[in-house]
Amino acid sequence: MALLSVIITCYNQGQYLQDAVNSINGGMTSLGLLKKQTLQDIEIIVVNDGSSEEVPAIKGANVRRIDILQNTGKPNALNVGINEARASTITILDADDMRESTSLDKMYRTLTDNPHSYIYDDICIFSAGKRQKQWYFRDYTCEEMLNKNMNHAGIMFSKDAFLEAGGYNNLMRESREDWAFNIALISKDYCGIHIPNAGYLYRREGQNGTLRYAVPEWQNIFKERIKSIFPELYVKELHTKSGRLPMCCGRRSTRVKMLDKKKEIPTRLIGSEGMVTVEYQGDNFGSESFFGCATGSLYKFNASKRTRLVDKRDLHSEKNKTGLSDIFQHGKALFKVVSSASDRRLEKVVEPSEDTPEPEQLTYTVTPEEQATPGLPILAQILGENSGVFKALWGKGYVTPKQVLEDNTDTISAKTGMTKSAVKKIKMTLKEHTRE
Repeated sequence: MALLSVIITCYNQGQYLQDAVNSINGGMTSLGLLKKQTLQDIEIIVVNDGSSEEVPAIKGANVRRIDILQNTGKPNALNVGINEARASTITILDADDMRESTSLDKMYRTLTDNPHSYIYDDICIFSAGKRQKQWYFRDYTCEEMLNKNMNHAGIMFSKDAFLEAGGYNNLMRESREDWAFNIALISKDYCGIHIPNAGYLYRREGQNGTLRYAVPEWQNIFKERIKSIFPELYVKELHTKSGRLPMCCGRRSTRVKMLDKKKEIPTRLIGSEGMVTVEYQGDNFGSESFFGCATGSLYKFNASKRTRLVDKRDLHSEKNKTGLSDIFQHGKALFKVVSSASDRRLEKVVEPSEDTPEPEQLTYTVTPEEQATPGLPILAQILGENSGVFKALWGKGYVTPKQVLEDNTDTISAKTGMTKSAVKKIKMTLKEHTRE
């Protein structure tokens, strides 16, 4: 079995893929001949996320290729690749980047010595066939990570850490999915360890999407989204008396508890263990609110919205709490499970024998139910995560009902393109659902 799985996601970057693979297996690249990684037993998983351009066949006996038949976004592509990984240790490599030959060995040894951590190193920027300059990162602190992403995306972590953290969050589809994942790792007490070695080769030739989202407006939007996913980590009252989050990495725990110390805030991402569709069976046609026994999520039902996706852990509880399936009215269960979000299925297109040097290729079809987004914020729960209204507001940086209610109607209309009357109706809906 492989020691390490290298996950490479690709969307219309097929021209760089062989470079990335050759930096792992050894071979000619745009930087010339690169040696094979000194770490042995590596598998490479290339995930083609529904590219609209042709992605060429990649050479390498240790390469497995997964083709997603429609573009789903980088977080989902990463999750698909990691879920298919055979190794217990994972690292990420962007399709247009590469790795120095000794870098993965150094990271793997460090992770082995520090199992409840993740590892990151420094960057060497290259362009036009030459290494240009090195980019050094700071040593890790939880507090700084909460406010600014302090490492690149090519980290190394255990598959167990990935599963505990709930994977990469689909709400970060545009960018900064790596930052949100780092915060998810904090929520499970996995902290970063910095290796002072420029082992990640970062291509900067005008092709990188990160640069497009580096402006302050987008930075603020991404941070607000992350706050909406992990509100318990950003409430000042939950920090220490000095107003600073405790450090981690063996010094003090980063696990944040509520002011009521009897109950710890659940930190696992919503939907990380599956979602189910339930139907409200009650006879109250007004607005009814319920809180999940496991995740603490707010679920609202009314006459026009009697069915919705809920985290399956909120159906039942083994800790003397009341789950949604445990609620009865007039001797009848208040909620009926309509359908369960099916497990992702991979249909094998090519199943090579052990003697076949061609890489394994898989296809992956995304069903509508599998598009359910983990970490669903309150705004999406009220308006519907797939509604045009939610997407319009979310795309302009509105991540909470409070932001919408407090902003001027004319301003929201100008930003989103919605009519003023539509904005007023949305505000009325939000007021009704957020009324205490």
